[in-house]
Amino acid sequence: MPADSVIFIHIPKTAGRTLGEVLDRQYRPDGIFKIYGYGGGVAQAVEKLTGAPEAEKRRIELIRGHYRFGLHELLPQDSTYVTMLRDPFERAISHFHMVRQAPQHPLHLRACEMTLDEYVTSGVSREMDNGQTRLVSGLEKDVAFGACGAEMLERAKENVESRFSGVGIVEQFDASLVLMKTVLGWGDIRYLPRNVAARRSRRADFSETVQSAVAAQNLLDLELYRWAHHRLANWLAVPENATAVDAFRRENRRYGRRQELRARAVAGARRLVKKLSWPL
Repeated sequence: MPADSVIFIHIPKTAGRTLGEVLDRQYRPDGIFKIYGYGGGVAQAVEKLTGAPEAEKRRIELIRGHYRFGLHELLPQDSTYVTMLRDPFERAISHFHMVRQAPQHPLHLRACEMTLDEYVTSGVSREMDNGQTRLVSGLEKDVAFGACGAEMLERAKENVESRFSGVGIVEQFDASLVLMKTVLGWGDIRYLPRNVAARRSRRADFSETVQSAVAAQNLLDLELYRWAHHRLANWLAVPENATAVDAFRRENRRYGRRQELRARAVAGARRLVKKLSWPL
């Protein structure tokens, strides 16, 4: 039986915008509570949720945002979690480039003066120090940069086993979506990829020294990622699950092509209207 509320821990740079759009279609617009923002926006949202009347909290069907495990303690109703994990090195690359390209980000200027390994290992951002394990464990704010240990990893695994309905893998996005749909009874989960960089650095663009430095700073994330990947592989080993994923991939490809053709048609119509509106 699905829980009354779903909490999506949106770990930065793990396809969260794409999944977020899918999630928003599953629940009433007035039943969705979002936790995002720079400069205190997240803290303000959590404070608002904390102080909300019980009746208002009970109307919440989905909470999603950049926040750690533990939000279920603020709700009077039963709740469950979902999240997505990503290969730690690929996530670090994506996060680094995102910050360098976002002038509004608090770390923008500092990141622009750093190399990838300097950004990850310097301590400017705890997100780069086992950031995924920090959020899933709920211990994000309690452990200093460079001080993450085995207890945090075990706490993250315990949380997944006891409180999560689905932990997806970015590199297995379709399978992750189908798993969550199966467990939570979602409807339409078709999607178009969002917030995908047209061209960015890849692992092969970096030296082994840089790769080793990033890996050393994210050993817990790497273990959590591999552990979750293994859990998803076990689910996919069930023939009916694998069949469902294959069917969804075909359906989503057709959906993507239709959306692309529709977008082209709309763009063509706009160009025609603009052309016809020009003075002779």
